[in-house]
Amino acid sequence: DGDGDGDDDTAMPLDENASATGEGKDKDKKEDLIYQDLVRDFFPKIEALLTFREGDEILVRPSVSLALVKLLQLFPESILHKHLPRTLTKMSNVLKNRHQTIRGEARGALVSIACTLGPHYLTFIVKEMRAALTRGYQLHVLGFSVYAVLDALRNQLAIGDLDEIVEALTTIFVDDLFGGVGDEKESEDLKGKMKEARSCRANDAFSLIATFLTPSKFDDLLDPLKDALAVSEKHRTISKIEIALQHICGGVQKNEAADTESTLSYAYATVASYLSLTKKGNVLKEETSIRKASILLLQPMKRENGKVQTTFNTNAHIVVEFGLSLLNNLFKRHEIKSSNEEHLEYLDSFVPTLVECLFSKYTQTLSLAARIFGCIIPLHNNLATLCTKQDEEVNEIIVKLFKRMVKMYERSGRGSGSSSIELHQSLCKAITAIVTDVRSLSLETVMPQMKVLLSSIKEGLEEGQKQVLLLDLLKAIVSRTTKYEEVYDIMDRVCEIMVQSHSQPARTHAGAAFIAYVLCYQMGHKRVKKHLGFLIANISYTYESGRKSVLNVLRQLIPKLPTSILETHWQTIFVPSVLQLGNTVSTENKTSLSDVIQLLFKHVSKKVRGNMHDMVLNWIKTDDKPTIQGIGLHVEMLFISVEATVCKPHFPTILSTVLAIIQERCKEEEAYDADLLGMSDIKDDDGWDLLFQSLTCVHTIVAKRDDFILSTLLPCDWLQEAVNNCCLYSHAWVRQAATRILLDIINTKEGKATWLKTKDQRETAAKTLNEQLLSANITDELSAMLVQIGGVIGETMIEFDKENEHWLTHEASKDDIE
Repeated sequence: DGDGDGDDDTAMPLDENASATGEGKDKDKKEDLIYQDLVRDFFPKIEALLTFREGDEILVRPSVSLALVKLLQLFPESILHKHLPRTLTKMSNVLKNRHQTIRGEARGALVSIACTLGPHYLTFIVKEMRAALTRGYQLHVLGFSVYAVLDALRNQLAIGDLDEIVEALTTIFVDDLFGGVGDEKESEDLKGKMKEARSCRANDAFSLIATFLTPSKFDDLLDPLKDALAVSEKHRTISKIEIALQHICGGVQKNEAADTESTLSYAYATVASYLSLTKKGNVLKEETSIRKASILLLQPMKRENGKVQTTFNTNAHIVVEFGLSLLNNLFKRHEIKSSNEEHLEYLDSFVPTLVECLFSKYTQTLSLAARIFGCIIPLHNNLATLCTKQDEEVNEIIVKLFKRMVKMYERSGRGSGSSSIELHQSLCKAITAIVTDVRSLSLETVMPQMKVLLSSIKEGLEEGQKQVLLLDLLKAIVSRTTKYEEVYDIMDRVCEIMVQSHSQPARTHAGAAFIAYVLCYQMGHKRVKKHLGFLIANISYTYESGRKSVLNVLRQLIPKLPTSILETHWQTIFVPSVLQLGNTVSTENKTSLSDVIQLLFKHVSKKVRGNMHDMVLNWIKTDDKPTIQGIGLHVEMLFISVEATVCKPHFPTILSTVLAIIQERCKEEEAYDADLLGMSDIKDDDGWDLLFQSLTCVHTIVAKRDDFILSTLLPCDWLQEAVNNCCLYSHAWVRQAATRILLDIINTKEGKATWLKTKDQRETAAKTLNEQLLSANITDELSAMLVQIGGVIGETMIEFDKENEHWLTHEASKDDIE
């Protein structure tokens, strides 16, 4: 293939610049001879090995093609430019082969060559491929192969690398998407024969091109699509163009050169230019005919003015939606900053156009405009067109927007399609933003619209997919404190959703709306009692999801309620919560109920706290009812952790009761017969729970480090014995509570001096420690405490007993010591 091709190159010196300046005469003759031999003899031989004939087919050697290109890169650029097209042509011609394997090898070789040469030579590659693949199935191969090359170069491409060939690429992929090639791809016969025909990579290619295109070249990419919209009458073609524009929008979003300002400017220019064309009666140009007039077809009737509405008038809204999508993406990525004056100026100029979009007849245009307004409204004070002037009560455009959106919202609620649902959601968010952020808009001035809105909300709450957004809107409305009779009925349904809904987001948003309603809406004593009673009644709801929802509402509501309401209804909340705390087995629910009780205790007056504490003391003193005693001790610990000063005067009374319980329970020998892990292993009637609560209460009191309490507890020899015994109790929870008390006491100077004073005390503590360590049911938390106790005992032994290991050698085996 290469015979005689290199003869013209032998006269060229290695350095062309040197030839022009006369410096080539000084070059070493040996280097010149080597160069001539390479060009004249070696290179043609390598080029001849690139292809070979097998029967009637010409095949390619991919490895040779790559080696050939790498060799060409060593030559001056003029040699590379001269021989590269010929090499690429041979490779591209192999892509005509009807065998999938052969085409795949050739395509892989072209991809490798493209990666070796880099994006700068992409023009050569695309040009040769277009020249070789011109008709029929070859066009399918062309689109597939060009995308394969582009995708392989993705990591090497930079902004502007595709500017030179954007028109060629767009022509290829437009045909591949909805031209003749695109129509053939829909043929079932062709799909089964060719891999390239089974897939269309045009949309991915459009996204990639837009990612690396200079922003000034965006129109070159979009113009072929706009031209297709101008003449297309097929719904399938229009749908394909819409999808292609969505991919281009995604590519622009990734384009590093398309900053916020340039994207805003381009989006505004696109929307403003094409919005007028979407209106009924506007004409882009004189009648455009796609095909020659036929005598067999009925021609469209002329209008009185001699013009007819062209197809583009129907399809122009697609370009408008593309521009709106660009703006919407900026908001989604939080690229528009309220502190940037330039951004605000662009948005301000965009507002009138967006208002005009809200009067479009196309659902997607309406949806995008409403969604964008939902993002713009919070910035209305920074925009001249939307802010309220000094001489007006409310901005007229805001009022116009609100009325228009409510009207569309009412209509969109009747639709059931995906586009109607999307429009409904966008309008709901935009209306919520107006009600929430535009405080200058008095809802009383738009009372008819509010009535319509509340009626729509009441109906929409019956549909699960609409509930979350409607609940947010309802929360915004009730937060404005304007009284509507409809709200009281709607809140009954909201309460049901808050407890009964299977959707966690719906329950959460219903709870937020309920809290806003209770805090902001005017209601009498009976209604407040009714709502609090509803919450308390459902803390024991059948399903845990409902119980959790109600408890979360109570935890958020109690700190925000006025003290007067809490003091009036504290018994309504307190007593049922305590009873449920004793009955529930869920750890999460116990924690939530404890939080509710603590918050209530914290936010009532000192007098009410005293009443609550007296009630709890009466429960603790109920000797004949261990369950009530245990609940009382639990609640007492919650009170101590919130406000110890209220409980401190009663510590002696509490301790006397608690110590009596501990002393009595520690006499039960059968409690130490087994080494069990959890409460599922213990009988319900063995009293472990009351003992556990008593020990935990002692720990809570000791943790306050009160001198009077320590001076009362430490001299009790029987208490130390009881704690040591409880450290070996059957139930792991009791062992852990007793170990925690022991650790708290010996960590104090007075406790260590009292409880580890004698050798017998230290030996007893060490033996107890050793037995606990040998337990098969030891937990990580317990083992950590035992290590700390062992350290304290060891330090004390060293301090008080020079022969600190003597007792071990006599009382324990070496295995036990280990």
